[in-house]
Amino acid sequence: INLQRNFNQTTTPDWIEKAKNGDYWYSLALCQEVAELQQVYGFAWWKPSDTHINKFHAELIDVAHLLISHNLSRIVDEASSIDEAVTVLAERIQSRYLEVSTMELSDSKNEVKASLISLMASVCGNSFSSMWVDFFRIMQETGMDFEKFIKHFKAKNALNVFRFHNNYADGSYVKQWGN
Repeated sequence: INLQRNFNQTTTPDWIEKAKNGDYWYSLALCQEVAELQQVYGFAWWKPSDTHINKFHAELIDVAHLLISHNLSRIVDEASSIDEAVTVLAERIQSRYLEVSTMELSDSKNEVKASLISLMASVCGNSFSSMWVDFFRIMQETGMDFEKFIKHFKAKNALNVFRFHNNYADGSYVKQWGN
């Protein structure tokens, strides 16, 4: 959570105020990212598609970055400081993770698709509890344990920091290095 908080503060020091004022539409961005997840997973029954699980997990990490930012920007009003908001969010996320870790889940494609639909509904309905339960269900249903999640989250955060310091925001970032 602190990695995302620090990234947000580095890129946009007033990111919480912007989120409160409606300048950052995290809900809309989350809907877009969940739609990308659905696309990568292979929702189109009318055409053949393969699930590229590594790409799917990368998209899932993008969702996590936005979920954390969205939730922190909401919780900060309940807390006395951003540090307290981070602690509150961590406790709430941990509670949702523990809830899901005791569930008997399937890894069937239909179960994952149902969880993706539920995540979209949770995000669009701004339901904190449900969005994290759905997120962790999808993680488990697609074989991503918490250690793998943290590893990928840290890697994507490092990439995001690198991109920021190499002009990603203004469009001049070079995505392909070398040849």
